[in-house]
Amino acid sequence: MAPAGYLAGYGLAALGKLEPRKRRTIALETGIQNSTLTIAIIMLTFPGGDDAKDQLQKDVLAFALMYSLFLVVSGVIASLIFRKASEGEAAEEEAKEKEGKEKEDDNNL
Repeated sequence: MAPAGYLAGYGLAALGKLEPRKRRTIALETGIQNSTLTIAIIMLTFPGGDDAKDQLQKDVLAFALMYSLFLVVSGVIASLIFRKASEGEAAEEEAKEKEGKEKEDDNNL
């Protein structure tokens, strides 16, 4: 589910014509927020009280905590992918700036 959140967040940010850095931020925030929501829903849906209810809550929370761990791992992977993309964008910008300066120098001669 997290990868779908990353893609949806990035896609909607792209439709909003935001710059790439903001697109990546929105993508990460959209994908990762599922974890907190999952835990909150479980805590409200399976309240503790007696031993049986406490055990049920713990069992269901175990799944949510594994899901949270998956989100951390997928978030790190997404961050690494975004970092590589951002390095590529920076290299392209530097090349364009260098090309522009060379054209200016040629025009000044």
